[in-house]
Amino acid sequence: MQVFKSMLLVLMVTILMVVALLTHAQAAEVDQEVDLRKAGVYLVDDVLYVRGNTTNYQASRVYELLRTNEVKRVVLSGNGGDLMAGLRIGRLIRAEGAVVQITSNTACVSACALAALGAKDGRIMLGGALLFHRGYIPKVPIMVTLDQLAQVNQYIAVVTTQYLLKMGYSADFALRLAYETSPCSFMLFQSTSAMRKLYYGVPELDAPKTKGYTIYDVCEAGR
Repeated sequence: MQVFKSMLLVLMVTILMVVALLTHAQAAEVDQEVDLRKAGVYLVDDVLYVRGNTTNYQASRVYELLRTNEVKRVVLSGNGGDLMAGLRIGRLIRAEGAVVQITSNTACVSACALAALGAKDGRIMLGGALLFHRGYIPKVPIMVTLDQLAQVNQYIAVVTTQYLLKMGYSADFALRLAYETSPCSFMLFQSTSAMRKLYYGVPELDAPKTKGYTIYDVCEAGR
């Protein structure tokens, strides 16, 4: 009788463990979907939404969804973040052949804006705002020489320029990005036509009145 009770107890414990594991697996699937929403990356039909801070985690989620789904349009918004993650997302969008949309009352800033340049044939539907600025190092370690810091900044400039040229944008835009912007000063685009001019390198972009963007100082605006 005692042996029977022991076996019954073991069986009950085993059943409870299996139920717990199955429940955990189901919860993990739900958590994964919630994580995607938290990362701001989710799919609705053939439209991919990428919102929030630009991070490596976000870029990885974009890769996973593009790898397993056909996406025709990518809706972007966010305040920027990791430069390399933004460039990766842009390359993924270009490889997918999707267009990009910035909806009204939203902004796509810094690394997010660079990701938007991955749109097929420069097709960015701009209802909101695109803000570009040159890359920079937000936190500099103490034990770094000025020469090492200069090398890192030079690397950032080269990588960004290579990306812009690869995406079909002009060297003129890369120069403007390097010399007209800073961590505080942004190139602000608010019209689709201005972005189309930028993509095709229309000569009129050189003229101040028709360059299609304004310089917006976020540090000054925040005071």
